[in-house]
Amino acid sequence: MSSLFSDCDYLQFINVFLLFSGSYILWLIYNEYFRWYLPPGPWGLPIIGHLPALGKNAHLTFMKMRAKYGDVFRIRLGSFPTIVVNGDELIREVTNARVDDFAGRPGFYLFTLRDEGLSTGRYDDTWRLMKNVAVKSLHRFVNENHDLLTDEAERLVNAISRHDGQPFSPKMQIFTTAGSVLYQLCYGRGNDVNDDKVFKRIMDGSNEFIQFASAGNPVDVLPWLRYFMPWKTSAIREVMSLSNEISDEILANHEETFSANHIRDILDSYLALDYDKPGLSGVDKTRLGYTCYEFLTAGFETTATVSLWTLLYMVKHPDIQQKIYDEISDILGDSQAQVSDKSKLPFLEATITEVMRIRTPVTLALPHAAVRDSKIGGFDVPKGTVVLLNLYSLAQDESVWKDPHVFRPERFLNPDGRIDRKKCNLILPFGAGIRKCPGENLAKFELFVFLASILQKFEILPVPDVEYDMTPIHGLTDYPQIFNIIAKHRK
Repeated sequence: MSSLFSDCDYLQFINVFLLFSGSYILWLIYNEYFRWYLPPGPWGLPIIGHLPALGKNAHLTFMKMRAKYGDVFRIRLGSFPTIVVNGDELIREVTNARVDDFAGRPGFYLFTLRDEGLSTGRYDDTWRLMKNVAVKSLHRFVNENHDLLTDEAERLVNAISRHDGQPFSPKMQIFTTAGSVLYQLCYGRGNDVNDDKVFKRIMDGSNEFIQFASAGNPVDVLPWLRYFMPWKTSAIREVMSLSNEISDEILANHEETFSANHIRDILDSYLALDYDKPGLSGVDKTRLGYTCYEFLTAGFETTATVSLWTLLYMVKHPDIQQKIYDEISDILGDSQAQVSDKSKLPFLEATITEVMRIRTPVTLALPHAAVRDSKIGGFDVPKGTVVLLNLYSLAQDESVWKDPHVFRPERFLNPDGRIDRKKCNLILPFGAGIRKCPGENLAKFELFVFLASILQKFEILPVPDVEYDMTPIHGLTDYPQIFNIIAKHRK
């Protein structure tokens, strides 16, 4: 009798378990598919979602999905429901009309490790304050240090000269120059950074971080994997530890010589914030130091990447290179290019813009997350949904550009030869909205001064009998394959 009673209890338990399990599954299905008016999208695999289908070039996969499902569609990245947004109208809806709704960052593993900075930081009042200080400080110090760009451009030209017309790879020199500008704006003007051990440590750490982030680590969207594959996260933890060590060291040195009456650099601007408003909620000195460090390490790669692509396109299009040189010669002669000359050289500016269009440096903006229930293109976007902006779709839209795969700088010029600002605004190489890169204007100034200086002094030639591979390597930016060039001194 007791055995029968136990069997009945067991069967009752199974029935209750199945009832609750079925109810939970039905609730999930309802919550996922029927409660919301969600965008269409392909079916994914259990647990991992659409990760295997994305490949190394997710932006290209999204272009194919766009053709089938429209400008906004739904996928799943591991455990994260995700909406992909394409096209000018809807991307600007996310970044302008509904900017506060989508200003968050998702709970990806990498973001959870570092949520204090400007690019990966959580969206709150403190973040907005830190962003505001960064924008104002950068504007101030760039205006006060125009000579910094010309000095660094001169160093770059001298470094290229030392190759004496022999084949060389410009990658390290370009990256060092772009990093040097931000290093000095963040931490103070100095001498040649090649002799600065702290700068070298920052550059090494930045390269390691880029390698991790570029690898498409599945741990990022499947966080539980770190318990089974700890080696997948050990490298990035070491990089984070190094960044903490360096930023704390620099912060301590700056505090010793800080004066509220003499703001020397961007880090001083953050220290002044703490000085003026001690104990401000959410702002501690660790966050101040790391925000400046992240601003440096995240800010130079786009400038360097676009510079390298431009040199590569000069090799492939000597006729366009000659037009740029003729423009520089006519307007500047032998005078060194200054920031104030940018509007005087429209063809060079159009060429740089065309490089940023045809080789969009950041094809997918850093993932956004909905901080509240919202909508995109009339579809529901539940709170917490990851939102991916396919910036590549702006640059490759045939209805806008007609021949998007053709390198044609003239598309950004008006009939009178002046730069067409309206067309320039149709691409977003630095993002848009409140999460837009605060260093956009600085990057454009750097690109202009660096490339004008190089192309004024040198004719960029291909290495004989070398085929140049234009296939990009996809990472934090889409950067070119390692390549060599010959820089021939102009007479």
